[in-house]
Amino acid sequence: MGLDEKKKEAPKIEPATKIPNSKRINIVEEYEKRSKEKSKLNLIVIGHVDSGKSTLMGHFLYDLGQVNERTMRKFERESQKIGKGSFAFAWVLDETDEERDRGITMDIATNYFETNNRQITLLDAPGHRDFIPNMISGTAQADAAILVAPAMGFESGFEAGGQTKEHAVLARSLGVQQLIVAVNKLDLVDWSQERFEEIRFKLNAYLLQIGFKKNNISYVPVSGLTGENLVKKSQLPELTSWYHGPTLMEEIDRFEPPT
Repeated sequence: MGLDEKKKEAPKIEPATKIPNSKRINIVEEYEKRSKEKSKLNLIVIGHVDSGKSTLMGHFLYDLGQVNERTMRKFERESQKIGKGSFAFAWVLDETDEERDRGITMDIATNYFETNNRQITLLDAPGHRDFIPNMISGTAQADAAILVAPAMGFESGFEAGGQTKEHAVLARSLGVQQLIVAVNKLDLVDWSQERFEEIRFKLNAYLLQIGFKKNNISYVPVSGLTGENLVKKSQLPELTSWYHGPTLMEEIDRFEPPT
């Protein structure tokens, strides 16, 4: 082939590689998918020792289906064997032998559940003053808190030496701004509206004083032992005659996620 003929040859151009349709990203669909994903939130449960935190949240998780029937029946049998049958729901969160024998939470217990709009990491803090460092480490991770205040024995936790005030102060100082006050054990005072309002009045004044904002505090009447007003709306006439607000689950779902 001559030199002139070589010059006349056109260069070969490779065809462009086609991108399969399956790999193309639909931007609108991807945006909608991500916008529907549930926001994540860390939730700490705090309060004075014996306020019923572990029983409350153990029963809450059971009602959500996070604990199967077989496991729950096992906890009931084993707790009854050692004369602590009322602690069965607490054992969902208190997992060590020492915690179960002593009937108190000693370290942070972690669980997970979902509401309609949130993915929740649940942190159950110890209430005994000996384990305040563990409570602090858990609260430092929290975006919101549930403060458990018992209708029976509220004063012992709220007055000097009690952990109700100390836990509230620590939570606020560590950046927690959103708070649910779960007024627990109301079944022991016959679902008294007067007792509920008394506790709300005393606590609200203190919580506002230490820096919580009124719009970021809510109060829910509950019973950790009976499971009343935790996940399902209560049907008890003693409660529904005066309380028409949300369940604990509904209040948790209203927490604003971290930005």
